Amino acid sequence: MKIYKTYLAGEWFESKDFIEVYSPIDLSLIAKVSKVPKEKAFETIEKLYFASKKIKALSINERLKILKNLANEIENNKNELKEILVLNNGKTNSQALSEIEASIQRLIYADYDCEKLTSKLLDGSLIKGLEKYKAIVYRHGYNVILSIIPFNYPLFDSIQKIVPSFLVGASILIKPPSSTCLPILHLAKIMENVFPKDSFAILTVPGKEMKEILQHELIDAILLTGSYETGLEISKYVGIKETFFELGGGDYAIVLKDANLKDAANKIVKGIISYSGQRCDAIKIIFAESEIYEELKNLLIQELEKSVVVGDPRNEKVTVGPLIDLAAAELFEKAINDAKEKNCKILFGGERNKNYVKPALIEANKNVLPDLLIFKKEIFAPIAAIVKASAEEAIELANKRKYALDACIFGKDYNRIIKIANELEVNAIYVNDFPKHGIGFFPYGGRKISGKGNNGIGFLIERTSSYKSIIFSLE
Repeated sequence: MKIYKTYLAGEWFESKDFIEVYSPIDLSLIAKVSKVPKEKAFETIEKLYFASKKIKALSINERLKILKNLANEIENNKNELKEILVLNNGKTNSQALSEIEASIQRLIYADYDCEKLTSKLLDGSLIKGLEKYKAIVYRHGYNVILSIIPFNYPLFDSIQKIVPSFLVGASILIKPPSSTCLPILHLAKIMENVFPKDSFAILTVPGKEMKEILQHELIDAILLTGSYETGLEISKYVGIKETFFELGGGDYAIVLKDANLKDAANKIVKGIISYSGQRCDAIKIIFAESEIYEELKNLLIQELEKSVVVGDPRNEKVTVGPLIDLAAAELFEKAINDAKEKNCKILFGGERNKNYVKPALIEANKNVLPDLLIFKKEIFAPIAAIVKASAEEAIELANKRKYALDACIFGKDYNRIIKIANELEVNAIYVNDFPKHGIGFFPYGGRKISGKGNNGIGFLIERTSSYKSIIFSLE
């Protein structure tokens, strides 16, 4: 068990009050992290505000160079980061390495974000009364940006928010998840080698103690990836600030009668069990047309039997590690019992041992589906329901769900696929593959209670900056 300081705009701060961090592998206490008191947080925000002036004095090329240097430093510290992601997040070695590689790639491709930073000239001569005016219009960065990070991808999601914040010249305030803050504290050690030392801070404060910090007048923007409940709570306090909310959802798959069923089953299972289903884009509901329903159902069971190995993620044979805590496992169990009570059939899995669960496939009637807990709530665990439904019924049921992040469609008739995609009330539809946001090259974001705003390379930067116009009178 280690004692961790936290990084606050140029200093490693140690308090007398700590946040306890447990490993999901065996639920043991692995660290105590210094908790930042409110007064120290306010002092840090003021430091970050003044530091942003120094960052803005750097050229875009200088900021890009710093981000590329961070990519190199992460590569050099890959083994240390892998070990901490396995221990603190319960990821397998391959899942941890995948997150690290995605973080490196996100930094490398920061050049693409710069396309949004180019200025343009507006000629007023096209408008009556403005003939003698011209303006330079460009995006100007905010000063202090607060990024609130989810537990499931602490390293990558931090990088995903650091890039568009630092590129526009903003100081970076990261509020890590209390349960998996260790990867971010290790990231801070790496950042200290390449970033201006007073340009970033790691605010280790429990979410319930963030109210007054969220209201601080020097915080210009808040970027949140988290649950709907967290987003709703934060929205009560942020006031007039720029916000980006990615609030999860759990996705659905629509399998059409002309789909390659073996391929669909393979990819759907990956979409269910990847990182133990603890992904906002994990597949939770599968709609299959009647002509292929039975065959797809059997293929999914076979694929689950072949792919699922539950256990300690440090074991190379394991494909499904633990859930983050007992509460997540209890919700999984509650969803299983809810399905049983509503006469659904458990086709595969559903068992639980502490915070380890066997991925579950549930057979549900389309009339019962809207009443299931798995439909009404995001279950952050490897669980999915399969439902026999026509494409039209699938669209109607999917659009009834209050969560609306992504979907996927399997089939060969692209005219039909595009028609279905146009009718689905989500922001990203994957064709013949399971949803996966990757490094964010393609924009993604939620609708309804799944959030607002678009994440991704060159898109999140729209929430870390605003347009500035310099208008010239040429009289």
